[in-house]
Amino acid sequence: MKELHGINTNLLVALETLLRERSVTRAARQVGVTQSAMSNMLAQLRDMLGDPLLVRAGRGMEPTPVALELAGDLRTGVEAFARVLSGTHGFDPATSTEQLTLALSDRIEAILFAPLIAELREHAPGLSLQVVPYSDIVPPAALARDIDLFVGVMAGPEFDPHPLHHEALLAEGLATIVSRDHPRVRRRLTLKAFCALDHVLVTERRGATGIVDSVLAQQGLSRRIALRVPRHTLVGDLIAGTDLIATIDGRIAQRFAESLGVRVFPTPVPLPKGTFAMMWHDRTHADPARIWLREQLQRVANMI
Repeated sequence: MKELHGINTNLLVALETLLRERSVTRAARQVGVTQSAMSNMLAQLRDMLGDPLLVRAGRGMEPTPVALELAGDLRTGVEAFARVLSGTHGFDPATSTEQLTLALSDRIEAILFAPLIAELREHAPGLSLQVVPYSDIVPPAALARDIDLFVGVMAGPEFDPHPLHHEALLAEGLATIVSRDHPRVRRRLTLKAFCALDHVLVTERRGATGIVDSVLAQQGLSRRIALRVPRHTLVGDLIAGTDLIATIDGRIAQRFAESLGVRVFPTPVPLPKGTFAMMWHDRTHADPARIWLREQLQRVANMI
């Protein structure tokens, strides 16, 4: 890339806004210039960097791989420059009105989200959060662009920490739940009954299986998945009102036991614990507000 000497730094602000808005019209409005002026700056940037940067896709525009590679560092630089000019280098949670975006699995929502929000409301009441399902994003591109923190189970292709920062939060075991008066489960849940009953699996992927199926297969066993649902919040009522069973996180199982009266059993096959972790990009690594948010999440995880 060319050295900054001789380059109009307004172009860098324009590029960061274009990549964030993915629209010449909206970017022009954000920067305060005409649409034709923004189009001209985009043309200059394309010539300067030797790349289209943004290409037409339906009614919007999509960034090229080169643009995605630039986006994180560019946004960090522009935000840092803005803080220098405004004289605001620190972060005060009590007075901050920052807007932060988190991508969370519904398992994290069920276990950690309520105590996290309670902490934020007490210590940072002006903070604004946007929560999106983590299945809707593809790290690291989304973390480089507009997601501040990704929190989920540290397993599977959706949680590949390379080349991102990551930190474990807690380990969680699994338990099996059945209805209070299940006709085929009495005082204990045997492996034979477990394999014979119809199961609910929480997954957003069609035809997917889970860790239970992998462990059963190692023993030459299998189970029938009768129902796949996308969120854990659906499971409690399903189990309470049918003869289905489900194997879910122990803390969530206990909450369903308390609220719906379902029974909780140790799963009759040895299952590894899942590790919940958070993941973030260099773009937010040194930002005081994002550092504080990660610290609060870690503190809440340590308390439960």
